[in-house]
Formats: sequence, structure tokens, C-alpha cells
Amino acid sequence: MKNLSFKTIIISFIILAPVFYVSAAIVPCGRGTADPCTLKDLIVLISNIITFLIKDIAIPVAVVSFVWAGWLYLTAGGNTGQIEEAHRIFRWVILGLLLALGAWLIVKGITSALLSGSYRDVNPL
Repeated sequence: MKNLSFKTIIISFIILAPVFYVSAAIVPCGRGTADPCTLKDLIVLISNIITFLIKDIAIPVAVVSFVWAGWLYLTAGGNTGQIEEAHRIFRWVILGLLLALGAWLIVKGITSALLSGSYRDVNPL
């Protein structure tokens, strides 16, 4: 039952995170301007989406997961099952962060190579 409430919090956070990101300029073109969207704008859009997913969703979810695992570890009181569960959460969160940041690095490298100097103002992480 404890895992159900934790999963509910994580899913709610993932669903509601974009609502709080109203001021973001994820889409680089077509917002009331006369400039049409180009292929370079699509590349910037892809980079902005990956940056949004990492910065505003993956990192906060990882922090909440670390806090949950830390809480499990601190309240274990010698319960080896709970300590093993905390270690498992720590391992998976670290692995997930490494994979997500590796994917972000690959996307940033490809988009930097594809974009010319005027479009290098892709939102940094």
C-alpha cells in the first residue's frame, strides 16, 4: 500500500509538471510571428523538449525518489527487507539519471552539430 501512494505522487507530478511550465518557450516559431517554421526550428524544438523532460521532470522525480529511498533507509530500524528496497531504489534512480543525462548529451551534441551559429541559442540545461 505504501508503494501505491508513492507511485500516485510520482504519476501526479509527471502529469501536472507541464501545467506549471506555462512560461516556457519550448516552441521556437509560429507563435504569432510572420516567420515560418523551418527544419532548424524543428531541431531546436526537439532539443527544447529533451531539456524540458530532463530539467523539469526527470531531476525532480529523481529527487523525490532519493528522498523516499532515504526515508525508507532511515526508518528501517534493522529491517533488512526495507534496507534492500532502499538500496534498490537508489540504484535504479542513479541508473535512470545516468541514462537520461546520457540521452540529453547525445541530443545536445547532434543538435549543436546540425545548427548554425544563429540557432545555437537552444535553451541550456
